[in-house]
Amino acid sequence: MRTLIHILLTTTLALLVWAWAEGEGLSTAPATPRLVFAAPPSSDLSARVVDPSWNSIVTVSLRGSNSSIGAAQRAMLSPLVLTPGVGAFPSTPGAHRLDLRDVLRASPEIRRTGVSIMSVEPATLDVRVDQLLTRQATVRLRTRGGELAQPASVTPEVVTVRFPAEAAPKLPEVLELDAVLDLATIGAGVGAKATGAADVRVPVAIQSAWRELGVLDPVPAMVSVSFLRGTPDETITLPSIPVVVVIDPEAPGGTGWQIELIDSYVRDVKMVGPGAALAGLRDGKSQARAVGVLSEGDLVAGDRLIPVTIATGVDGVRADGEGRTARVRVSRKK
Repeated sequence: MRTLIHILLTTTLALLVWAWAEGEGLSTAPATPRLVFAAPPSSDLSARVVDPSWNSIVTVSLRGSNSSIGAAQRAMLSPLVLTPGVGAFPSTPGAHRLDLRDVLRASPEIRRTGVSIMSVEPATLDVRVDQLLTRQATVRLRTRGGELAQPASVTPEVVTVRFPAEAAPKLPEVLELDAVLDLATIGAGVGAKATGAADVRVPVAIQSAWRELGVLDPVPAMVSVSFLRGTPDETITLPSIPVVVVIDPEAPGGTGWQIELIDSYVRDVKMVGPGAALAGLRDGKSQARAVGVLSEGDLVAGDRLIPVTIATGVDGVRADGEGRTARVRVSRKK
């Protein structure tokens, strides 16, 4: 039994030593990370590559244990972010030639793996570090692919943009950025109904000419847009609307009085609503009314002005009828 236990322990120890040696044995392997340049919100520096044909991809030769190379290769599946002033990246504004081997060696994502950077192709990269200025820009909403029943609401209406100091004279005094609400591509999911009110997130775009000047993405890069799909409201003016006056049926003794209209019409009433809904009023197929109701206190013989409310008779149409009145004559029935 002791012999069997000894054999099992020896075999297990040998397997552990072999696994450790396999993991720690030195080897060389390639990687092709993508390099991107970032300017954190807290930084007033940005960097850009001088060569316009730069495709962001480099070829790296890695050396280390199998485990460290594996960790580095996994880290390089995501873009490696390079920031001026961090690691071996210069922080002085102006032109610089980066030694990419030194820059990648100092990268936090690579350093923590323990792998060695043997070579990088290309070995150097010409960049320009810019001092950034900050200004406010107004968000201008544009729509396409449909109509809005009323102007949309944008939140926030102002965003922050950063750009190289040397670009300032080439930018307008008042900065405006477009956010495009494409109604044709908004799905029928939550917050994007085919009809009615909806709320969506829309990116704020930097125009290409500004990109070439080094203008960075705005903060925030997305705005919230609340909108109501549908046909925009139109306005028509009806030259006259007939007046209808009734006595409140709850008024005591109301049946003993009679009403004579002195003003049979109210004039020049504006109607607001969708064009299709207004068409019936415009063509006379629907009829609006100016309705007045006499209460108990109005039942006194004589002429008087009473307020009237415009009843449009069409869903979705409202009248500019506030403060309208009609003159009537009240008398007792004979």
